[in-house]
Amino acid sequence: MLLPVRSKNPPESLPIATCLLIGINVLVYALTSNGFEIRPDELERWAIRGDRFDLIHNVSALFLHADLFHLLGNMWFLYLFGFAVEGRLRSAKALTVYFGAGFAGSGLQQLTLGAANPTIPSLGASGAIMGLMGAALFLFPFAQITCAWAWYYRFGTSDWPMWGVALWYVGFDLLGALVLKGDGIGHFAHLGGVSGGLVLTAAFRPRRDSEAASEAKAEFSDTKDLRMLTPADLSAMAASNPDDTTLVLNWIYTSLVESRGVSPECCGAFVRLLPEMIQREPIQTVGFVASAIAKTPGELSIHHLFEIASRLEHAGDSATVLRLYQAILNDPAASDRDQEAATFRTARIYDYTLRDAMRAIPGYEHIVRQYPMGPFANTSRARLALLKAPGSRRP
Repeated sequence: MLLPVRSKNPPESLPIATCLLIGINVLVYALTSNGFEIRPDELERWAIRGDRFDLIHNVSALFLHADLFHLLGNMWFLYLFGFAVEGRLRSAKALTVYFGAGFAGSGLQQLTLGAANPTIPSLGASGAIMGLMGAALFLFPFAQITCAWAWYYRFGTSDWPMWGVALWYVGFDLLGALVLKGDGIGHFAHLGGVSGGLVLTAAFRPRRDSEAASEAKAEFSDTKDLRMLTPADLSAMAASNPDDTTLVLNWIYTSLVESRGVSPECCGAFVRLLPEMIQREPIQTVGFVASAIAKTPGELSIHHLFEIASRLEHAGDSATVLRLYQAILNDPAASDRDQEAATFRTARIYDYTLRDAMRAIPGYEHIVRQYPMGPFANTSRARLALLKAPGSRRP
């Protein structure tokens, strides 16, 4: 016996559709059962049969369950596989796979057994859920699944790759379909579902995880902290999830902190996602990385450097702000207006925040000398008069 108990493959987005499917299945079971098993009248009304193979019953049968254990087992597998699959495919495609695989499973079940037994009902979400397993097999073949196993009187848990779990269950259904006939399990529905899910997912041509990415995800699943991963781990994860701002920010931050150098791919991902990072991620971390990358003129846009610096001023991180303004001043592409603003803001930080008049005065003097008609000239003159006044106290 093999029972998956945990997937070390965290979803990449909120699995709203999977949660809704679980909720709807539970609600339908509550409405169609006596608590422990489905009521006969509901089974007769909504289950699919060979003599009424239509769209309505194809859909309704996917939400019926014979008894409480049938429901709990299916919902557990829906959670294990559905979260990760929806996280990668997003809701619309995941639902397409779910229902498409469910219809494929029902079709194969009725094609093989329905003609000979047209009045025997078939029900359950197993075909659709096996379709999600097929999707997971395509997307995450090396994802680690913690499984509980029993062999005679021995029990334990171990991590299996996704392909091993899929092989186990597909093998069991092949055995059941060919040998264990009449056991009450829809083996052909399972086989049709897993095949349909695999084909539909492949048709979407999504990104697939490498073995390295799956190993990194497993470590993250255990630690719950991206900072514990190496740049190589984060690089592997980013290859399959390149638009995750948190992931890319941790990748470049870790590369800088560990002094291993930032790869062109890492730097490119950071630059591409920087506008979103400024809005979503901790601005101190974004600023630290930006100040390091901006040492090379032209790597980051001056507009973004000003925006980060402005946010960091409110956060009180003067040291990083000064590095960002210095990067603007060192950038040959900076306009006179940019140079003027960066110089004035630098002087203002020394003046008001750091209380260092000796460093503030040269900045104000530069503004007055180079930009006498600029928007900061009058303020600079006023500050110079106060800072240079004999015995004056700084306001």
